[in-house]
Amino acid sequence: MQKKRGFIEKRDERLRLLVKGVEELQKMLGQLHRAPVIIIKSGEHLAAIRRFEEFLANEVRGEELLLCDPYVSPSTLYPFTVLKSKLRRIRILTSNIWDHEKFKNYKRRLRRELGIEVEVRVNKKLHDRYMIINDRCWSIGASIKDLGNKDTIIKEVSEVCSSLRQLFEERWSEGAMFDP
Repeated sequence: MQKKRGFIEKRDERLRLLVKGVEELQKMLGQLHRAPVIIIKSGEHLAAIRRFEEFLANEVRGEELLLCDPYVSPSTLYPFTVLKSKLRRIRILTSNIWDHEKFKNYKRRLRRELGIEVEVRVNKKLHDRYMIINDRCWSIGASIKDLGNKDTIIKEVSEVCSSLRQLFEERWSEGAMFDP
């Protein structure tokens, strides 16, 4: 059947892969290695947090995580507790912090109980949400504090990781420190 489709030919008692076959094989392998897109549905708040925690547990391989999320609250930090033994520091770039006192308290508890240092800077130039760990990046549709409130996706965008890291560092250096 593959001979009829032009993927292989038999010559000198050997099977040879033709250009069309190579292209089909590359397509199949690309689909196998393509990073999954996580879809989070509206109205599934607890399931959304659980899926995000599973995502973090499976994907985070590094000591520092960079998070750009224009709207954070104490609930933004909750899912990162699954990274107790993996993560040492989270740097959060945001425009707005909801419930300042609770956020400060939870930030202190993460450091004291889990050994995860959280640094926050405020910059009003932000719109998109993304996360960077080493040389991998993910675009996050909704603010982490709102996961499950509306339909959203989390998609790996590592092809732009270098540019996003550069932008993050630029906005970080411009940002105002959030005083704990």
